[in-house]
Amino acid sequence: MKTYLAILSALLCFWAPSLIAQQTAFTVRESDLIAEGITYDPTAGDFYISSIHKNKIIRVRKGVASDFITSGEHGFMGGVGLHVDAERRILWACSGNIMGKRMQAGLFAFSLATGALLKKVVYPLDTVRRFFNDLAILPDGSIWVTDTYGHGIWKWNLTMDLPEKLPIKGRISYPNGIVLAPDQKTAILAADEGLVRVDLASMTVSYLNAPTGNVPTRDIDGLGFIQNTLVAIQNSFDAPEKNRLVRYDLDPDLRTILSATVIDEANTLFDLPTTLVTQASDVYVIANSQLGNLDQRDNKIVDPAKLRPLVVLRYRVK
Repeated sequence: MKTYLAILSALLCFWAPSLIAQQTAFTVRESDLIAEGITYDPTAGDFYISSIHKNKIIRVRKGVASDFITSGEHGFMGGVGLHVDAERRILWACSGNIMGKRMQAGLFAFSLATGALLKKVVYPLDTVRRFFNDLAILPDGSIWVTDTYGHGIWKWNLTMDLPEKLPIKGRISYPNGIVLAPDQKTAILAADEGLVRVDLASMTVSYLNAPTGNVPTRDIDGLGFIQNTLVAIQNSFDAPEKNRLVRYDLDPDLRTILSATVIDEANTLFDLPTTLVTQASDVYVIANSQLGNLDQRDNKIVDPAKLRPLVVLRYRVK
């Protein structure tokens, strides 16, 4: 009996992250947002969420949602990656739409204090394959932005008229999520072939060494760090069972994945989860973007009857 109890206890400890760590952080009743990006302001305690369908950003303060910018305000397009620069009190946002063979893209900077537009750049609808997907804030206040269809990274700040495409040393195929590592010298990107390490000084690209197993490093969207643990969302339009939250424990040099673990999968609340934001030991996840219910070519909801309130889940990662 003691042996059985010991085994049962060990199994419960192993599965604990997926069984007891998840809880609903908050919900947003505006079910047709088709939310993509999420970020957090640790100074004010507010969350910000971008809407692809409604071309806006909402703020969630103490569980109550309101428009931070209204639909199409300042020329804002479909909302994608967001990030708060808490020190400089700036909300940076990627914006754009993929409309068949044509795309539009933009970058925006807003004052967290007033909501005022500080700076923007917009590339109008064109056949040029450019789509700003996600961003990370560098120590000097500049941002690095992933260009998914341009297979590159752009840099921008408040003093630059236009973003510049960085001369990275190596190829990145379809970059998506990006996060600055705790060492402030490295960026980690999600790309088509796996997780990418970029040295900020040399701009040298290398792929993380990944262990073999059933937790791949592809199909990743949102990324975040908790110390040397990288947390990531994997999603799929065609295979809902691949929608999950995973963790990758990295070596101190951020070159090798020591272990890969599924935190949550097959969650009934998942409907194409997209991005996440970390705060201390907590991870906040957009659980149901409902992106599969949006025809992006003309920005129309496919089946309004299937829309559900937005759910943001909270996980404790140790």
